[in-house]
Amino acid sequence: MRFHLSLAVASLLLISGCDEASVDSNTKELVIAPALQLQLNSDAEHGAQWQLCYPLQQEPAQDPQCQGEIEDFSFEWGKRRRILVEVIDEPESGEFGQYRFIRDQEIELEPLAQVYNYPRVVMGEQSLVKKAGEYYFFGQPIDCPDEHLCRGLANLEATQTVVDLEFELVGESRIALTDWR
Repeated sequence: MRFHLSLAVASLLLISGCDEASVDSNTKELVIAPALQLQLNSDAEHGAQWQLCYPLQQEPAQDPQCQGEIEDFSFEWGKRRRILVEVIDEPESGEFGQYRFIRDQEIELEPLAQVYNYPRVVMGEQSLVKKAGEYYFFGQPIDCPDEHLCRGLANLEATQTVVDLEFELVGESRIALTDWR
């Protein structure tokens, strides 16, 4: 009986070890910066257009690389997150990789009132819009403490006007438009 129990435990450990190894070989850690990055993308179907993307930081001294959507991941302003992802498709040169979020490894919070600047933003379609009483900056909800300021900027949508934008971290994963020129 003791031999059968030992054999069963050893088999179970061997099987679980194999499963873990196959998952580990297909996972990767990514560091997501606390503010989204604007990137100009172009394709044959849509032409050139601006989009927000997740800035991946490989090394602290490097400029972040842009990453598109990560399956099952929700971005949160003001949080630098080291996450574990399953690699679905490694990125080709100049393309986004395809990943599925597994879990947070570490979260570092930025202080309230942290300022995020977006210089030389071309106000195209969907840059800043108001839907159901809430403003969205490239699809991300934002607070707007000065309605006049936000309405004036939203009126520039699709005009191709170039503006500098300033946002401030105002709460748990919330930013507010504080200035534009």
